[in-house]
Amino acid sequence: MSQKNPSKALEATNITTAICLACAALMFTEVPVAAWNAVVCGAMILTISIKALNSYGERAEWLNLSLGCWAALSPFVLGFSSSMAATWTHVVLGAIVACVAAAQLALGKRANSGVDNR
Repeated sequence: MSQKNPSKALEATNITTAICLACAALMFTEVPVAAWNAVVCGAMILTISIKALNSYGERAEWLNLSLGCWAALSPFVLGFSSSMAATWTHVVLGAIVACVAAAQLALGKRANSGVDNR
């Protein structure tokens, strides 16, 4: 079900974060798994966020929430946590994506329930 996007600014934050994550792969040339993970996660988050800008749906935010959590946990799951730059980049940017997606979900529920705190 497509609804009005509760906050395009938050979606733009995810787009910017996704671009940063994908471009960060250039810093991780010594850790190929980190580089590939950054590119793939960044591209997926970017694609989902651009789609959500035009046609908001809870599914997009749940996907971004999942991808953000994956990005934050992936250094430990994929075994590149010994690379501090790759680890912190994934953890911080993944946490940003997950928090923004959670905020979008909360705002979407509030908008759809008719709650207005003005």
